[in-house]
Amino acid sequence: MEKGSSSNIIFMLVFDQLRINRALLDKRMPPIYAFEGTQVQPLGNIHITLTIGECPNQATTVTNFVIVDCSTTYNVVLGQPTFTELDVTISYRTLMLKFTNAHGI
Repeated sequence: MEKGSSSNIIFMLVFDQLRINRALLDKRMPPIYAFEGTQVQPLGNIHITLTIGECPNQATTVTNFVIVDCSTTYNVVLGQPTFTELDVTISYRTLMLKFTNAHGI
């Protein structure tokens, strides 16, 4: 079982806009559970290069994303392990995030 805060999620509409071939998805996925406890069966998962920020102030990593086909107002949800790997600090007060890279913060 995938734990919600540890999963990186891309919703199907956005995945299709990325024009990645669906045949590349690893379809051997257990269900994940939404915040309210409902079960969702992912369409699969895939490793994708993720870059945050703008050059030269950016950070890049390759991370696993779970593809989910459901209605939402979000494009992507990043899990806590990805934030930790990218050394991201989130300010909920300002709705911004900071991260370190070769050029500083």
